[in-house]
Amino acid sequence: MPYLVKAVSSSGAVRWITRPGKEGLREIAQRSHADVLSTLEDAMDAITKMPRVFTDAGIRFSVVETSEDGSAATQVFPLPAGRPSTGS
Repeated sequence: MPYLVKAVSSSGAVRWITRPGKEGLREIAQRSHADVLSTLEDAMDAITKMPRVFTDAGIRFSVVETSEDGSAATQVFPLPAGRPSTGS
């Protein structure tokens, strides 16, 4: 099953993380630009590599399992409490 990483702001706005850009950094964007990751481990790794500025700003990440065509979110795996982002 493929996975997406959901980013929810403290105000409740929902966004998704993108594929890494030129400099290897991911961004937060609308669903149509979301990166589709092959494994749960890849998705969790992407979360831990997000820059700390996002979590400091109140963004909370979770992993969403999706259908093969990416059309439907079927299950959410939240980042364990107390697990800090290791990104810079």
